[in-house]
Amino acid sequence: MGESMKIMVRAMSSLKYTAKKSKMSLNIEEGATVRSLLNSIRKVDEKLFNAILDHEGELNSGIIILVNKKDIDVLQGLDTKLQDGDAVFLLSAVHGG
Repeated sequence: MGESMKIMVRAMSSLKYTAKKSKMSLNIEEGATVRSLLNSIRKVDEKLFNAILDHEGELNSGIIILVNKKDIDVLQGLDTKLQDGDAVFLLSAVHGG
């Protein structure tokens, strides 16, 4: 079994109300991607996972994921590789009114 790394995940904006907790620290396998991190989140918070990804495994409209304050859209999207100690922010650009 490979080494594990610790990733800090923060749910922001409306997602923090969806999440069981707005801040979590997850241990995932070294070399994991944003997508595999989301699958780890699914095991602890299915509702949050469903708010982020659609049934085809793509980001829901209005969802922004930042890795160390960089949008994954300018990185490798859901295939962005994570490093030990990374901070991942989950945001919703859509707000209720």
